Amino acid sequence: MRFFRKTEYDVKAINFTSYGASFVLIREDGQPLTPLYNYLKEYPKDLKDELHNRYAGLEQFSLDTASPDLGSLNSGLQLYRIKHQKPEIFAETKSALHLPQYLSFLLSGKMYSDKTSIGCHTALWDYHTQDYHQWVKDNGIEEKLAPIVQANEVFAANFPGSTFKIGCGLHDSSSALIPYLLNFHEPFVLISTGTWCISLNPFNHSPLTKDELVQDCLFYLSYKGDPVKASRLFAGHEHDVQTKRIADHFSITTAKFRNMEIDWKLVDELNNKSIFK
Repeated sequence: MRFFRKTEYDVKAINFTSYGASFVLIREDGQPLTPLYNYLKEYPKDLKDELHNRYAGLEQFSLDTASPDLGSLNSGLQLYRIKHQKPEIFAETKSALHLPQYLSFLLSGKMYSDKTSIGCHTALWDYHTQDYHQWVKDNGIEEKLAPIVQANEVFAANFPGSTFKIGCGLHDSSSALIPYLLNFHEPFVLISTGTWCISLNPFNHSPLTKDELVQDCLFYLSYKGDPVKASRLFAGHEHDVQTKRIADHFSITTAKFRNMEIDWKLVDELNNKSIFK
């Protein structure tokens, strides 16, 4: 809120982007029921197998939802787990909001869903019917999901006297595509880096194949609701793992790496060693 105290800024609108693979469960009074669920937590295999087997098996389920088998990272399965293992929490839930929409809700007081968050490997969306998958409807989970709004809709801020508008929130990788889709019309692939390095191809509209699924390819939904074929590499996480390993070896903190200058003499020496040739 420091921007509102600076006279050089005139805030007209606020929107949010964040990873979309976790839900915040909201009670009737608007308060969160539980902490944000960690999508890296292990998912019960028996519960996952039960769901997949009821809907044509894992392979077909994954193809229909364009979601590789990722456990809790398939955020829809978080709600399935809560329904079966914590039915009292499920019953008390008025609305389940993905993190970007929860951040928007904090300022607008409005509960909505957006397609970029619904479409990001959640296992919620059926890419063949362009609707929630049948399992979502059969298990009463659709009733816990807020109404879907268009990505360009804005809402009044929930503060008396405020004039700025609030966006509904967007999935981070999908939001990165928006300026390019608006300004470029020649085919391109966008590489979005972070925890995941994701290649996004909004011009490949061919159905997801079994081979692509095995290679960890999937679909996202653009801000317009169009399928975006993507591939992923957990490179950002690997970077964190390796920097910590190096820091531990030399008994330093990873913060030191942010200010290190490259030693070109050492690089030349390494390049001249036969192991690198």
